[in-house]
Amino acid sequence: MKRGIFTVIACALLQASVFAQTVKFESYMLGDKIGHLTATRKSGGNIVFYEITTRSEAKVLGIKRVVETTSTMTFKDGMLIDGFYKSIDNGEVDNLRTIKWDGSKYVVDALKEKTSFTEKIYASNVGMYFAEPSKASRIFYITNSDFTTVSIGKSGHEYTFKTSDGVKHRFIYENGVLKEVQNEVSLFTVTFKRVS
Repeated sequence: MKRGIFTVIACALLQASVFAQTVKFESYMLGDKIGHLTATRKSGGNIVFYEITTRSEAKVLGIKRVVETTSTMTFKDGMLIDGFYKSIDNGEVDNLRTIKWDGSKYVVDALKEKTSFTEKIYASNVGMYFAEPSKASRIFYITNSDFTTVSIGKSGHEYTFKTSDGVKHRFIYENGVLKEVQNEVSLFTVTFKRVS
């Protein structure tokens, strides 16, 4: 599948971007370092481009797994217009999807399905790597191409949401800066700790 001509053009235009920011995290499971996550945000004019890449290597139930993911999202005037997600598990693509705004609806093209919906996307989990959510209580999660509700924790700087695949995500901020992300599944939690 192609990522989309608009994303390519947006990336080219953003090479001379007004603002670029990259944050890096190390990932841990059961106390052991298993990988890393790099999130990049580039903005220029009315376009904001995000890219998140991850790589992890761990034994899960005695089976070695190497998982690499890439997700990109392009927002124009605050609204998502183009997105891409790819996950490779032990060398095999297990999730691949694109999402595009066609002027009246989003079209999602995934490995096993093609769907569409009309609800406009203004907030997603990728933006949470760069800014503490303000009023967004409903976000789009590109991995599953669906929406989820964000709840605020007791501290006022901890945000939790559960996705349709059963993963509970927790984003923890200090002074408006994301410090840690926890992804909790039934058997374990993967924790991403900010390193830069």
